[in-house]
Amino acid sequence: MSRAAHPGSRARPQPLPPELAPAWEEAQELWGVRLHPAQIEPKAGQPSFAWFGFPPQVTVDPVEARRVGADREWATVFAHEIGHHVLSPSTRIASLKIRQQMARALVASSFEAPHDLADRAALMANLWSDMLINVRVAEMQAQRDARDGVVREPGMIRLWRLLSTEPPGRLFWVVLRAYEHLWDLPDGSLVPIEPPAAPPPPAVPEPSAARATAVAERFREQQAKLDAATAEAERAHAELLALTRTHPEADARLLARTVRTFGDDPIRGALRAGMILAPYLLEADRAGGGGGRGSGRGRPGRGGAGDAGGTGVPCAGEIGSPDPTEAELGEVLRDARLSETPQHPALEAGGGSGASAVQEVATSAGAPAASGGQGYGLAQTLELYGPAMADRVLRAWYLDGARRWVTPLREPAVPEPTGEQIPGPTEIWGVDDELTAVDWRATLAAAPRIVPGVTTRRRTWLDDDPPVREEGIDLDLWVDSSGSMPRPSADSPALLAGAILLESVLAGGGRVQVTSFSGPGQVAGLERPTRNRSEAIGALLHYFGGGTTFPLDLLGRRYREQRRRADRRRHLVVLSDGGLESLFGRGQDGLEHVAGEVRAKVDTATLLVIGWLGDLPALARTNGYTLEHIATHADAPAACRRLAATIVRTAKEDARD
Repeated sequence: MSRAAHPGSRARPQPLPPELAPAWEEAQELWGVRLHPAQIEPKAGQPSFAWFGFPPQVTVDPVEARRVGADREWATVFAHEIGHHVLSPSTRIASLKIRQQMARALVASSFEAPHDLADRAALMANLWSDMLINVRVAEMQAQRDARDGVVREPGMIRLWRLLSTEPPGRLFWVVLRAYEHLWDLPDGSLVPIEPPAAPPPPAVPEPSAARATAVAERFREQQAKLDAATAEAERAHAELLALTRTHPEADARLLARTVRTFGDDPIRGALRAGMILAPYLLEADRAGGGGGRGSGRGRPGRGGAGDAGGTGVPCAGEIGSPDPTEAELGEVLRDARLSETPQHPALEAGGGSGASAVQEVATSAGAPAASGGQGYGLAQTLELYGPAMADRVLRAWYLDGARRWVTPLREPAVPEPTGEQIPGPTEIWGVDDELTAVDWRATLAAAPRIVPGVTTRRRTWLDDDPPVREEGIDLDLWVDSSGSMPRPSADSPALLAGAILLESVLAGGGRVQVTSFSGPGQVAGLERPTRNRSEAIGALLHYFGGGTTFPLDLLGRRYREQRRRADRRRHLVVLSDGGLESLFGRGQDGLEHVAGEVRAKVDTATLLVIGWLGDLPALARTNGYTLEHIATHADAPAACRRLAATIVRTAKEDARD
C-alpha cells in the first residue's frame, strides 16, 4: 500500500521555509482548518510536486514545483493538498474505500484480468479525489475574491493553465475537458478541441476454419461441435471488446456531472467515475501505450494516441501511509456502497439535464454495460492489497461475509438446584405427626372447630425450581484443509460456514476450539477453547493442502479423559468434503471405534460437507452423526441455522429430562 520511495533514496523532509508560510496560512484560511504544518522535500523523485499522507501530513517538492511553474500558485497547491484531508478522501478508511471502488470499476470494465490492479486503482482514486477538491477550491476562491471585491480568475484555474501546456493523452483529455465544463471555460481553454485519436482496435482473430476433414471419421462430429463452439467464443470476444469503446466528449460531460452530483459523497461517486475512466486505461493496455504495465504510479505520460496519461498533475496522491489493519479492512468491507452494482453513468436512469443526449451518444459509442466484465471478489481484493496483506484481507473478508448471518448462539443452561423451598399445598395433620407441623392459620380457615386429625392441617414444602437462564456453548470445530478443499483465497463456502459458526458462538458468550487437519502429521490449531476471535479465525484459515487423514488419535486423546459432564455441554462440528471417510476409521486400522466413542461424550456431532458426499451419509448415520450439505455459498447460512437449531433443541430436551 505504501508508495514511499526506496530507503536511502530520499532526503529527510524539512520544515516549511518562511517564504512559503503565508501561502500555507492562506490555504488553511480558505478551508477554515488548522493542520500540522506542511513540509518540503526537495528532489524527492515523486510523481509530482505535492503529495499527502496519513497521519495528516502535506509535503511539497519546491524543485519540481519550480520546474513546472507551480511555484507561482503555492497557496492553491497547499489548498489542494489540505482538501485531501478535509474533503476526499479525508480519512485512511475513506481512502481505502475509494481505492476499492476504483478496483471494482476496473474489473467490471475488463474482460480479462486488469494489469497492475493496485497501481491503476490508486491512480484513478487520486484523479477522482483531485477533481472533487479542485472544483471545491475554485468555488471557494471565487467566493472569497467576490467578498473582497477582487476580480480575477480563481487560483485553481490559473494553476491548471500552467500545467496544461502539453497535449494530453485520452484519459487526461477527458479529465481536463470535464474541468472546462465544470468551470464554464471556453472550449479549448485547457485541452485541444478535438480529443486525441483512439488507438487502433485490437486485432480480432478470424473465425476458425472447420477442421472436420483433418480428423478421423469417428471424431468428425465432435470436431464440428468444437469448431462451432470456438467460433462462437471468438464472436463473443469481439462483441465484448466493442463494449469498451470510449467516447471522450460524452465521457467528459458524464464525468463533470458525476463530480457535481457526488461532491459530498466521494465513496459512492468513485464507482461511477471509475466506470468512466477505466476504459481509457484498458484501451491503452490493449494498444501497448503509456498506460501499460507498471505506469500506474509513475508520472502520467505526455501524449500519444494510446497514452493513458497526459498533462502534469498537481498531486502525486497518498504516499507513505501505513498498511491498513484487519479492523480497518473490516470497516471497508462493511460499507454497503462497496456492494453497489458497477454501472456506467450513461446507462443509469434519469440523470438530470442533458443526460438523455449524453446517454444516446455514449450508448451508441459503446459505453460499457453494468458489470459486463468479471466479477469482483476475494481474488481481486487480495491483488489490490498485495501478498504482504493477504492474511489480514482473508480474516476481514470471511468475518465480513459471516457478519450478516451471525445470531448469538446460546442454549438453556444446565439446571442447578437452588436448595430453597417454597410453600406447597396443605394436607391433613394426623395425631402421629409432630405438633409443631400444624399450620394453625390453614386449620382455622378449614373449620371453626378444631378436630385433631379431621380439621387440622399441615403445610407441605416443595423444592424451588432454578431460574431459567441461557449460556454460551462450547464448540469443538475441526476444519479439513486438505488439497481437495478450496483454499482460503478461493472464497471457500466451508470457511464461510466456519466463520458464521465461530462468530455466532463468540457472540453468544461461548468458546470455540478450532483444529485444522490434512494428511498424517498435518495438524494445527488451538490447544484449548477460546473466546479470542483473532485466535479462532487464524486457526480456521490455516491451510495445508495435503492429503486427507482425520487425526483420530488426537480426537480420541482429547475426549478420552473427558466424561460427559452434567454441568457443561460440548458440540462437535467437522467441516470437510466427501473424502472424510477416515473420520470413521477407513485407512486407520485400530481406530475405527474412536468416532463412535467420542459421539457418546458430546451432546451433538455434525458434519458440514461441501461438494460431493461419497459414502459419508451412511457412515454418519451409523455412528450417530448429523450431516449438513453445503453445495454453494448460498447454502452455508441455512446449514448453520439448522445446526444452531439442533444444538438448542438438544439442550431443551436434556433440560426436560
